[in-house]
Amino acid sequence: IQYKCTGIYNPAGESGIRWDDPAIGIEWPVREPILSEKDANAQTLQEWLQRPESNAFRYAAREDKR
Repeated sequence: IQYKCTGIYNPAGESGIRWDDPAIGIEWPVREPILSEKDANAQTLQEWLQRPESNAFRYAAREDKR
């Protein structure tokens, strides 16, 4: 993931996506991760895509899974 910051940090504008969201399709080799409360309560990619601010980001999904 890449992003560019062009302003001062604004905690109200912060967001996150669940590390283990099945829609993303990453097979992580970890079974019991140590997560912050913020990361443990992160939304799914689908939930994030419903937010208006998601329209300001460019993203693309890979179709081929290796």
